[in-house]
Amino acid sequence: MVDRFANGDPSNDAAVDPADPQAFHGGDLRGVQQHLDDLVPLGVTDLWLSPIFAMRTDKIDAWGAFHGYWVRDLARIEPRFGDDAALRSLVEAAHARGMRVLLDMVWNHTDYDAPLRQEHPDWFHPTGDIEDWNDPEQRITGQVHGLPDLAQEKPEVLDYLAAVSTGWIDRSGVDGFRIDAVGHMPLPALSTLNSRLDAHRPGFFTLGEDFSGDPARLSATLDQGQFDALFDFPLRYALVDVFCKGAPLGRIASTLSLDRLYRDPSALVTFLDNHDLKRIHTECSGRSSRVRQALTFLYATRGIPSLTWGTELDLPGGEEPDNRRDMPWAALQGGSEPSTRSLLRRLAALRSAWPVLHSGRSIILGMGEDWLSIGRFSDHEAARVLLWTGSRPPAAEALGFEAAGADLQLFSSFDAELGVEISLFRAAPGANPGWAPFLQDPPTVHLRIDLPATEGDLRVVGAGPELGHWDPAKGLRPVDGAVSVALPAGSVAAYKIVHMDGEGVIWPDGPDTVVLLPWAPQPPSPPKAGQSTDNEIY
Repeated sequence: MVDRFANGDPSNDAAVDPADPQAFHGGDLRGVQQHLDDLVPLGVTDLWLSPIFAMRTDKIDAWGAFHGYWVRDLARIEPRFGDDAALRSLVEAAHARGMRVLLDMVWNHTDYDAPLRQEHPDWFHPTGDIEDWNDPEQRITGQVHGLPDLAQEKPEVLDYLAAVSTGWIDRSGVDGFRIDAVGHMPLPALSTLNSRLDAHRPGFFTLGEDFSGDPARLSATLDQGQFDALFDFPLRYALVDVFCKGAPLGRIASTLSLDRLYRDPSALVTFLDNHDLKRIHTECSGRSSRVRQALTFLYATRGIPSLTWGTELDLPGGEEPDNRRDMPWAALQGGSEPSTRSLLRRLAALRSAWPVLHSGRSIILGMGEDWLSIGRFSDHEAARVLLWTGSRPPAAEALGFEAAGADLQLFSSFDAELGVEISLFRAAPGANPGWAPFLQDPPTVHLRIDLPATEGDLRVVGAGPELGHWDPAKGLRPVDGAVSVALPAGSVAAYKIVHMDGEGVIWPDGPDTVVLLPWAPQPPSPPKAGQSTDNEIY
């Protein structure tokens, strides 16, 4: 967030008040450029800037405008942040360090009293605030917190947005856009705009923000909107639930199992916090070991990991605007490097040296109540990421494949308290690696779920299209007291048995039932005392 990062040019400050969390604090483009060398050791390859365009500068009631999302003129730079020359200088300096620069493009709405609203009132939807956020029509045509909503389905609006956006490409040399609030715009319009950007500069990168935890919706947005990448909100919610709130590790496993819905899961941008959410340090109640465990996993999984300013320095923050604190540069003074930043430096180097960590195929190798083993595989490399939330590593140490014929390189946990171990393998020249079967399409495994003998309309509903995407209306009804679901081996199914009583849905208390469907059929484990075996994998 430009205003909160660094003040490199005090001459462009206007009415700043660093003591007021809702006021401008003086950060600018020159300040970002002055600190690029602090980002290089973290392996940063892409720099996403919050909106830098001419914006509202006065508060609305108690809410400040420093964030930049209340845009008044999309074609001009906000003078508090600099000018065209400052932006070009930043882009050139970033390129010299191997970094791309992404501008935050606000296509969905304008400031409450932006001149464009007076000049072209017919370019805006006449509807009021969104009242039902699950209503697809309201989500597109309604106003987000009262902000005037542009009607992107109109050709003249598309022409305007395309012209101003391509203008920034030519003026600044930026490499991509992070596009705000794409869940509130029609997908055909987004497809048209992204196509025009790519035609204007082939290979121009577009990253969309759809604030949804539904992988099916994100998959549709990624494909139909023609984005290069999307933020992975489903995985973020799962990581916070597990590492900060004590949810079972099966929560992560079942989320990753839905990677089959995406054309390319490596096109997802993974993250733990951002400017709209609580900081991960606060989510985890200040437990640094859990934050570092989550960050380690973030760098060892598919996709593109994203850091928000200050995460590497344990910056806390609750609800807005507390999550938008100033970058704590003083933490880098005094000689020793902060431990979280040091960890991220090492993770970035590891990830760069082992491509399998971010682009290999994922298979769930094993799972217990407090441990999870995930395999990642490519033609010449393999990795096993072992997580545990108990006090010691799990006794189960099987890799799930033979390591013979490969050069074993073990990258052990960074800290015994972190609960992460990454085992890395590289096939010897000419060897047929033991993980070769995992590179094939997974076989189908059938999961049988027996339902209790109860009167009424019972249904099985869960994650993924096979289980109705958590929509009870699409849930599976039993036949002869059971349902059978075909799923890919090496995935994890999460579900509940719900009761439809004619007036609504009765959801059972407690966590989801989570079942691993192993790659090779295995005999079921004997039940614990007093536990029935109501699930069968065959």
